[in-house]
Amino acid sequence: MDVTYKPRKGLLVDFGIIAGPDGYHLFYDHAIPEDPKQSHKHLGHAFSKDLVSWSEQQHALYTVEGTWEGLRLYSPFIICHRALYYMFYVGVSENRIGRVGCAVSSDLWSWTKFVDNPVWEPGYTSWANWYRGVPHENRKGSCRDIAILFIRGDYLMYYTAHRKDHRPCVAACETSDDLFNWYDRGPVLTRELSLEGTGETESPHVVFKPEFDKYYLFFNHGAGIKCVWSSNPLDFNVSEEIMFLKGCAGFEYLGGAGKHEYFAYFTNPEHVFHIGELKWRKEKPEFCRVEDLKALKQFARRKGNAKSPFDSWRKAVGLGKEPFPPCQSVGLSQKIQDNRESSAKE
Repeated sequence: MDVTYKPRKGLLVDFGIIAGPDGYHLFYDHAIPEDPKQSHKHLGHAFSKDLVSWSEQQHALYTVEGTWEGLRLYSPFIICHRALYYMFYVGVSENRIGRVGCAVSSDLWSWTKFVDNPVWEPGYTSWANWYRGVPHENRKGSCRDIAILFIRGDYLMYYTAHRKDHRPCVAACETSDDLFNWYDRGPVLTRELSLEGTGETESPHVVFKPEFDKYYLFFNHGAGIKCVWSSNPLDFNVSEEIMFLKGCAGFEYLGGAGKHEYFAYFTNPEHVFHIGELKWRKEKPEFCRVEDLKALKQFARRKGNAKSPFDSWRKAVGLGKEPFPPCQSVGLSQKIQDNRESSAKE
């Protein structure tokens, strides 16, 4: 049984989804092939009380011409932190340079962008193929596809990047609970360019399974969504790799209870949003179609009524035995702050 959503006009691409007090909110990169001038110029918004029936809403965020986010917006990821919702997203300037920005909301309907955006860029790392103010088609993919995990008292932000040897990778940076001062943690997974799909290693999402004491990294590569796992959330180059779901992209874990765990994804090339069910066999994830709509709706109601959905979810996944080793890199926020004026002009 398919549980789907598709915009009335255009295509849904990268997305972020979160449970609010009133229901589920879906935000997405809105591509409009028939109107290129409006394509990727805003983040779309849809709403559902039960994860089954969806209604299209007013757009959430827009590009700002002549700034670091003047060309396009995409890759939203939303968390709830201290009774507020934070949407991290990627803005791309007219010279095709990607950076991470943030907007805040008290209700998931009205959003205010940080005055000090952008909050992250990999330009001061030693490994990234990312250069401020140097137009290059491939470098627009060197900072995108945000996913955030709360673990051991800190937040880890995973994103798609390119190494200086031009290999695509998933990289990570870390923050305390302020969500503004981020520290480089470098690549956590590196793959060669694939001859299928976009060729990239992209759209990462990490799930911690306490019963297995393992972190599972789902990512797009080649013909679909793949998965690797590790006991260390900063190193996924250590395990076997499985093809989790062919012909699809954009895995995002929703949670679950009892026999049912759920996740969201979209199909390629149709770009239709779906809800799927996640099963585990010998500590490996398996995809299942949703067969029990009653169970899905019950799950949606429980999550939608939570006072702070992300805080309650992070208690389940935020278990760790040892703290992270000390950061070896210098915090980048001040360096970024020093360059905001020049970044805004790009």
